[in-house]
Amino acid sequence: MLAIAAGLTMFLGGIASPATAQSSDVEMNRIWACSVPSGKTYVKRDWVLNQCNPTGYAFLYLVENPRDGLWACTIPSGWTYSEMIAENRVCNPFGYQTSYRLRRW
Repeated sequence: MLAIAAGLTMFLGGIASPATAQSSDVEMNRIWACSVPSGKTYVKRDWVLNQCNPTGYAFLYLVENPRDGLWACTIPSGWTYSEMIAENRVCNPFGYQTSYRLRRW
């Protein structure tokens, strides 16, 4: 079990930085990551212990490719939104934050 946890930590750390994202990462969708790569958005954010920060708490993002109709926490470049709602503990693990229904410009 410890090996699985270590592997997950290494996996999350491996995609954490947009600067280090490989071309194969562009096709990944709906994965938990320590940061949001350029051109992507996230649909949920959690506050977790010892995953993205080995000595404490940090945010963990459920990253997705933007697409029409997706409810997202951020609006990536080249996108806009048609609706917005305030959701509790989705984009902000501590309370309410706005989610946006994405649509292409």
